[in-house]
This record gives sequence, C-alpha cells and structure tokens, in this order.
Amino acid sequence: MTESLISVIIVTYNAAKTLRFAIDSVVSQNYQNIEMLIIDGGSKDGSVEIVKNYGSRIAYFVSEKDGGIYDAMNKGIVAAKGEWVFFLGADDILTTTDCIQDFFSQQEISNSDFLYGDVMLKSNKKILGGSRTYRELIDRNICHQAIFYKKTVFTIEGLYDLQYKILADYDMNLRVFRNEELIKKYLPIVISVFNNKGGASNITIDSKFFRNQMGYFINTDKLSPGDPALQQYYFYNGIVNIFSGNRVRGLRQCIKSFAAGNRKIYFILVFVKFMFNKVGIGKKIKIV
Repeated sequence: MTESLISVIIVTYNAAKTLRFAIDSVVSQNYQNIEMLIIDGGSKDGSVEIVKNYGSRIAYFVSEKDGGIYDAMNKGIVAAKGEWVFFLGADDILTTTDCIQDFFSQQEISNSDFLYGDVMLKSNKKILGGSRTYRELIDRNICHQAIFYKKTVFTIEGLYDLQYKILADYDMNLRVFRNEELIKKYLPIVISVFNNKGGASNITIDSKFFRNQMGYFINTDKLSPGDPALQQYYFYNGIVNIFSGNRVRGLRQCIKSFAAGNRKIYFILVFVKFMFNKVGIGKKIKIV
C-alpha cells in the first residue's frame, strides 16, 4: 500500500537555537513519504544557513518578510504537495521516530479529513489532548502541533483568516468542526513535544477572535447567553473592554465568566493578575 505524502511545514523567524532540533525530528522519521517545507520570515540569526545545510532534505524553502505566522502558514499550504498537511513549530519536535508511522498505520483513519492526537508540554511533560465534540472545542482548542489536515480541507474551508493575529488556528478548527461533511478522527497518540516555555514579555489577546466567535455562538449556534461553554469568551471580551475604557461593560462580562463554566477559580486568578498588570505590575497585556 502506497504511503500518503505528508507535508510537514515549519514556520520560523530567528529561531536558530531550536530550528535544528525541529528539522532533525522530521528527518529522522521512519515514515518515508514526507516532504518538509520551511517558511522563514527573513531571519538574521543564522536560521537560513541551518536550513541550507540540509540540502535536498528540505523540499521547499523561502526566506522573506511575511505578515505574521498565519500568513507564513498560508504560504506553506499553497506550496505543499502532500495529501496531508502538518504544522510543526520551529521550537517544537516530533516525539519519536515512529510517531507519524504509528499514526498513519491505523486502519480507522481511512476517509478522514482531519486527524488529531495529543501533545506533550515541554515544561512539565503533561499530555494535552483528547477527543473533542464541537461543543467541547468551543471551550478548549486543539494544538495545531497535534493535527494532520487533509489538504482538501483548505480548499473547502479556505486558508487561515489573517484578521486573527493569534488564534486563526482556533478559528480554522471551529470552521472544520462546524462542517459536518468533514470527517474528524482522534487517535490517542502523542505527536509532538510542544514548547510552552516561551519567554514572551507580553500577554496578547486576540480581540477580534473572541468578539466574532461570541457573536457566532449566540446568533448562529443559538447558544444561551449563559452557556458555560462561553466562559472564556465572556472573560476575554470583558478584559478587552476594561482595558479599552469601557470598564462597566467589561466588569459585567468578567462577572458572567466567573459565574459560568468549570474554571471559575482559574479566571478569577487571571483577572487578578490582569488588574495588577493594569497598574504596572507583571507582564504587559497587548490587545490585537
């Protein structure tokens, strides 16, 4: 049986310290039919030289200024020739040399359009993942480092929506799950080690994502305004309003968030952190 061609896309920008490990984890796979694409945003730290050292092991490489991570991911999708598309972060790695082989040797994946497994957090080795329904996805996203998209999904649903600077992958997954004709399949296999040790000095909130999705859930999906699945959407819309000067509305939304869902204590604690931030303590909050 012929193995499906899998396009592994690595988006990178000034990630020379980790890029080699990400590439090596792909090169070492026992699954034979893989093409690797590197989409670089114009790095100046030696990343380009690292990629060039791999020669023909890299099927496609471009280094140029882009409009952000999702613009780069879209470039990778357009250039990919595989039946399946997988995105690996430049500071992430595939778990074992057999993880892709293990995934695609499963009989139950036939006719699927969207395959997903689990990831391991680099910081504490915790496994994140599990099967999702659409409703469960509203509350909790799937890491893109755990997902294999059939390339035809992007023909059906379109590319990543660039209006979302941080959560365009979440938007894509919601679109896929809304489409009942697309077949989704979960396998309990850990695909990658996700680097959650980021040293970013900012906390970034994708305001358009939370605003637009909230409207969709209530107006199109007809979820009750008090539905527990909307907890994080009330919270982040509330924080955006507070930091934008609409404090009363924002506080009301945050209170709704505290009253809904299962993560009451979590969001109360995050709220306290954000309020400390507002008076200059802690990481800076950036709203896009």
